[in-house]
Amino acid sequence: MFKETIIINENDLSKYNGTNYIDSGFFSNVYYYDQDKVIKLWKHDMSINIVHTIEKLTWIDMKFKTLIIPEQLVCLKTNLGSYNVKGYISDYFAGKTYDSVVDNIKFSELLNALFDLDEDLESFAKYKFLIKDCRSRNILCNIIADKVFLALIDVDLWQHRNNLSSQEILKSNINTVAKAIIGVMKSDLFLSLYFNENPQLLYNVKTMSELKKELENIKESIENTTNQEIITMGDFKKVLRKIV
Repeated sequence: MFKETIIINENDLSKYNGTNYIDSGFFSNVYYYDQDKVIKLWKHDMSINIVHTIEKLTWIDMKFKTLIIPEQLVCLKTNLGSYNVKGYISDYFAGKTYDSVVDNIKFSELLNALFDLDEDLESFAKYKFLIKDCRSRNILCNIIADKVFLALIDVDLWQHRNNLSSQEILKSNINTVAKAIIGVMKSDLFLSLYFNENPQLLYNVKTMSELKKELENIKESIENTTNQEIITMGDFKKVLRKIV
């Protein structure tokens, strides 16, 4: 058995239905487990490499503001007495996907939220996990009185890489997250051309503070060029589109 495990049986699976359903993806369904936890159940057996990576993530005893990592594996006990890993338990983060709310986020508050990401990514680097499959749909966003809180979810494809230094891990993870933060704007053809011409925003930032500075500089430049004030990320996209 694994270090941190919850054992369920076939009857337990029936408890997770439409009542406590949260979301689903290609590989899994997510349900409320209790008041502040969720349970992610895989639709199919996952590779042993993925299972081992998830297990190693459960060994981390540090809490992060912006990284939702597994706390316990969920194992299904079969009728034959064997155990199959079916998913994991993690903290519940109340929020919507970043791509669905980004236009309504205040520009300044998104930049402030990058500081928490910066701090967490630096602390997380020592555990030697590469963040993979980080897309805008895998970032949750909660807005409380205009203040923005971000959280990275969906760790299934993250990789444990002891062969890399903590600094190499940190650089890769920052670039990965920066691509996701900016990437929601790259779906627009004209904005995509802009960011392709300014690759430092996606590939060369060393910290979230650098990304924040780059975005602030762009905002100031286009406000001066267009004489239009930018309040929200929606404004930012709209005005930037005019000058591309």
